[in-house]
Amino acid sequence: MSDFKNSRKGVMEYRLWRTKRMEKVVARIGSIINFRNKTVLDVGCGFGSLTSLVATRGTRETAGLDMDDNKIRTAKNLDTEGLIKWIRADATHLPFTDDYFDVILMVDMIEHAAAPGKIIRECCRVLKQGGYLYVELTPYYSVVGHHLYDATVLLIHFLPERWMNAIIHRFISPDVYQSREYLNKLRIKDWRRAVRGLVTVREWWELAHPEYGEIGLPVKIEFLTTRFAGLYQKPTAASGSSEFLEFPDGHGKAKAYF
Repeated sequence: MSDFKNSRKGVMEYRLWRTKRMEKVVARIGSIINFRNKTVLDVGCGFGSLTSLVATRGTRETAGLDMDDNKIRTAKNLDTEGLIKWIRADATHLPFTDDYFDVILMVDMIEHAAAPGKIIRECCRVLKQGGYLYVELTPYYSVVGHHLYDATVLLIHFLPERWMNAIIHRFISPDVYQSREYLNKLRIKDWRRAVRGLVTVREWWELAHPEYGEIGLPVKIEFLTTRFAGLYQKPTAASGSSEFLEFPDGHGKAKAYF
């Protein structure tokens, strides 16, 4: 059984698999940013795999934030050295003062948010001038459709909503249907427009799957990009875009997310 499939057995199996994947993320960011003596916030930290790894890099302060009580409690219990501040809060209202963090991380989080634009603006608010925002997301309109690895082998997420729901319920699993209810159909182009007030340090377009690994793509094609990552820097006199952009929400209705 693959590590990815095994990760579905329970919290500890998931955290072990997640930690292995986050090691690559930390190495990627660490090749550009020195974490030492930095204040770092992990938004949507889940059970704390990424947060815990970053805290071992000599940070001055590391905080993990999630709105799920159970995940925050579990992460705190697993933090035996007490290196991290674990905070239960909504990312649309970050409980920090302006210009507080040197680095903010969001990995596999923003595509699940009901109001990603508000989260981006909050991150820009609490990020110091010259600070860095790192994000990873799985675009909905890629071949794997936002984490729906069990359901999208036939690319059913490109079908009309009513047809897709019928196929999922009848032939796949109600659990998959419930999973897609938490997805906002975020596109890479929407994300890039939302952070155009920040300086792009580097972006990665990858063909990735949790069971089979990843390869960098030589071309920027959203359909093939199953994992998009970007590192951005807050300029000294700006705090990101404040415009509202509209694109379909998880129920197929237009919603002003940005």
